[in-house]
Amino acid sequence: MPLAMTKQEREAFLEAESQRLYGIAVKQPSASHWIAELQATDLHAIAAVISRLASTGTTGAQLEGLRESARAVLEARLAESLVSTTKRLERSASRLAVVAIIATVVIGLAGIIIPVLWGK
Repeated sequence: MPLAMTKQEREAFLEAESQRLYGIAVKQPSASHWIAELQATDLHAIAAVISRLASTGTTGAQLEGLRESARAVLEARLAESLVSTTKRLERSASRLAVVAIIATVVIGLAGIIIPVLWGK
């Protein structure tokens, strides 16, 4: 999904994507085609199509299977996002720790050097 969208454009985009995915689901795609489509689309559109597949009122095994695979792809992508965010946070924390150590050393040295210079 493009980043610079108004709320209305985003809603229209998500509606179109969820309708497209729902149209594919109704045609009963192969598992590989369905997974490839899910992996290429927006997380919000996946969530929307999961909701639409649940609201069909059908108990067909095919649609239920598609719904569950969409849920699995959504969960996997959310987990990947969480891991990526956690890694970025760990890198930031490491950098912050290095800055804190350097600041502590500089302040400690200043505490020693300044009294010596003022004393002369």
